Amino acid sequence: YRDSDGWAQISRWENEWLRQIILTERWEAGCNVIFATLNAVPHILMRGPAAGGEASFSLYRLKAGADREKNATVEREKIWSEPWQYDPSYSLTPLEIGEQLNLVSYRASDGDIQLWRRNPGGGKDVIGYGWGPGYVLMPFKVNGEPYFVAYSQKSGSAEIYHWAADGRRETVRSETWQPGCRLASFELEDSDKTLRSYLLMYGPKGTFKEGKTEYNSKLYVWSKEMIRSDVLLFNRMEDSTVTPFRRGGVPHMMINKPGEAAFEIYFWTISPPSKLKMELLGKGTMPDNLKSNTTIPFEMNKALYFVSYDPRSDSATSGMAVLCTGTISGT
Repeated sequence: YRDSDGWAQISRWENEWLRQIILTERWEAGCNVIFATLNAVPHILMRGPAAGGEASFSLYRLKAGADREKNATVEREKIWSEPWQYDPSYSLTPLEIGEQLNLVSYRASDGDIQLWRRNPGGGKDVIGYGWGPGYVLMPFKVNGEPYFVAYSQKSGSAEIYHWAADGRRETVRSETWQPGCRLASFELEDSDKTLRSYLLMYGPKGTFKEGKTEYNSKLYVWSKEMIRSDVLLFNRMEDSTVTPFRRGGVPHMMINKPGEAAFEIYFWTISPPSKLKMELLGKGTMPDNLKSNTTIPFEMNKALYFVSYDPRSDSATSGMAVLCTGTISGT
C-alpha cells in the first residue's frame, strides 16, 4: 500500500519461489493500514488522516474471489466506515477478544494504554483504560471462554478479565505475578482429549528460583476455576525472545537473541499420564544479513517458513522483507 495515492497490491505466495499478484487497485489515499485476523478471517482496518480531533476508520473483510478470466483474486468487502475521535499520538494494535475486534491504543510519551471496541450502534467505546507504562495485554481462552490479562512488567500486577457474551468486561481477580517477564500463551490437548490453556512467563536469568537453582522461564496451566498451577521450570537462551507459532496443529516456539544469528525451535507434547514435555525440533543459524531483523516462523503447505522483516527506520534495508524456508534435519 502506498499512502501518497492509495495504490495497493496484494500478492500470494504460491511456493518459496513464486509470488503471484492477485489484486491491484486504488484504495483511499493517506491512510494507515492495520491488518487484523477476526474469527480466523483476514481483515483490514484503514485509518485516515487525523484532523480536528477525529479520523475516519473503515473495516474491510478480505474474501476469496475471481476475476473476469476466473483467476483467483481477493475482494475487499466493507463492513463499516465512520469517524472516531482520535489522537494521532496513540498507536493502534488489533487484538481479537471474544471473537470481536479490539484495538490496543498506546501513547509512548506517557505509557498510557486504552482498549477500544466499536459500539454496535456506531462509534468507539473505550472499554479499558488506566493502565500505565509497562503494561501488556494478552488474550487467551480457558474452557473455550475468552479472557485477557493486563500485566505490569515493572510491578508484576496482573488484572484478569473475562468477556461476557453480551460484550461486558468482567473482572475475575487481581494478582501479583513475577515482575520483569514477557508473556506467551498456547493451548494443547491433554492425554484425556481435554484442551488446556497454558501461560508461559519468561525473563532474565534468575527470574524464577527453586531452592538454589535459578531459571529464566516458567510454565503454568489454567484450571477451570481460573487458577494458575506450576507445570515446568526451565532455562532457554539467555536474553532471548520467544515467538509462539503452530505447526501441524501443535504449539511450537522459536527462541532467538535479537541481533544474533543462532536460534532454536521447540514443540510441546503430552506424554502419559498427562506430563507436559518441551522437545527440541532443531537448532539453526540465520544469514548474517537477517540477524537484526524481526523474524516470524509459520507453516505453509505443511512446510516450515520464516518471514524476516527489517523494521529499522535508519537501516539501508529498511522495510525489506525476505521469505526463507526451514529444512528440518535435527539442526
